Amino acid sequence: MEISDESFKKFDDPSYLYEWAKLYNEFYIYKNNELNMVFAKVLKSNKEDAIELIFTNNQKYSDAESNSRDSYGEWWSADCESAYLMDGTKPVDWMKKRILKCKVIGKKNSTFYGEDFFQKKEDERLKDEAQKIPSGKMVKAGIINDTAGYVYVIRDMETGLYKIGETTNWRRRFKELKVDDEKIVAIQLKWVSNRLEIEKYHHDLYSAYRLPQSEWFKLSKSPNL
Repeated sequence: MEISDESFKKFDDPSYLYEWAKLYNEFYIYKNNELNMVFAKVLKSNKEDAIELIFTNNQKYSDAESNSRDSYGEWWSADCESAYLMDGTKPVDWMKKRILKCKVIGKKNSTFYGEDFFQKKEDERLKDEAQKIPSGKMVKAGIINDTAGYVYVIRDMETGLYKIGETTNWRRRFKELKVDDEKIVAIQLKWVSNRLEIEKYHHDLYSAYRLPQSEWFKLSKSPNL
């Protein structure tokens, strides 16, 4: 089954579908401790069969939706449309927003499964990154503290602007910038050994698109750190 709406044609590349499906399948496993059989099959199918699986599955699900019970086909269509209408985003970015809204059912003070899921993913990623950091005699005294840290890209979903910055404490910095993954979305976060140089490189690279006296840039798509 082909996606009929012309606005979805830019998402004909199967990588968009598999990236979207992979994120939800990982969340489903985290939440339910078992595979989601529809998405597990999608990830092993070619594009045509994967689309068929998503659109012909008539069951209703609420795992990644806060107020409604839609089919997976409706999720894919809505996420494609949202991404199409917002330059620089992909369906997976809108699946992330769905997951972030997912709560623990039946609790008076709702706990968000989605927030816990992404926190765990980020902790695992940072642990992997930390293992790549040189240590011991391989490192000159002070080099890690002086130059290493994070470079990041965030996006204001209302204005479409991107911010490219650096920090040694991304949690504190994102709190200062009010990153909430809804209005202000974290696009990239990367540990590097020379954060100031990398930030300057990207600021210089996109200088023609930079808002005066700021780290915000008017770009047609996200920069790749």
